[in-house]
Amino acid sequence: MPRQNHFSTGNHLAAARTFAGLKQSELANLAGLHVNSLKRLEAMGGIAGSEHACNRIGEALKTKGIFAELQPIPSIRLIYT
Repeated sequence: MPRQNHFSTGNHLAAARTFAGLKQSELANLAGLHVNSLKRLEAMGGIAGSEHACNRIGEALKTKGIFAELQPIPSIRLIYT
């Protein structure tokens, strides 16, 4: 399954979470992950974690109307549902 939501760095992931107005614990809960997993990913200079975890985080952010992508540049955008 190709990754649908891309995070370039931990800061990119943290920015998407903040833009969604979520605390780490809230996003971790929405994504079905342990908060320590999310904290670890956000602390990384470059995302080298589980693709599965990144997909789950991306899907959770989509429920809040947020989409993170790498191309053409790392960005975060609102999506309308």
